[in-house]
Amino acid sequence: MRLALSSYLLYPCVLIVSGCGGPSQDDQALSAVREGKLSQLRNPSALVVKQLLHDSEVAGKLSDVWLIHLDLSAPEWSHLADLSKLAGLQSVHFFFTQNTDNLLEKLAENSTLQSLDFSDTDLTDAGLANVARLSTLQELKIEFTKKRITLEGLKKLKPLQIKEFHLASDTPIKSSRLRAIFPSCEITTDFIPSESFE
Repeated sequence: MRLALSSYLLYPCVLIVSGCGGPSQDDQALSAVREGKLSQLRNPSALVVKQLLHDSEVAGKLSDVWLIHLDLSAPEWSHLADLSKLAGLQSVHFFFTQNTDNLLEKLAENSTLQSLDFSDTDLTDAGLANVARLSTLQELKIEFTKKRITLEGLKKLKPLQIKEFHLASDTPIKSSRLRAIFPSCEITTDFIPSESFE
């Protein structure tokens, strides 16, 4: 049985959180991925990323990485740039991250990413320019960017063949304008007033 997001939410002890313990916790995370019991990792440590890069069999079993409450420009998370080299990585989820655009510059080199999810991050139009380099991207979810994303930034994504796009923003953007950018895409939008972010 592979663990899904629901397992993470309901049973946080099941999802091994890499990077916040000793080497034994990293070993447990890698072992769970190797055995096919875990397809997702949260905040992977430098040791885990290094092992995944050297063991393609294990790396192929990891589909999702969750980056939660991280300053992505901090030196202790610089190894996350190597996620761009992980063949088989399909999704990266950014939650409450800072300096998100910094990692996207490297992550845009990944040739297998199909899904990106940004929630309450500091993603900007500059970061979207790097997202536009991900030719395999099929699903994009952007929520709560505090007016950092504009229609002009979203237009950079037009060359992509995105199938699903979700935007929850305090910047009201009409669906018809998004339809011009993503003509054959399932689009959902939510307008959330900026005072909701306070």
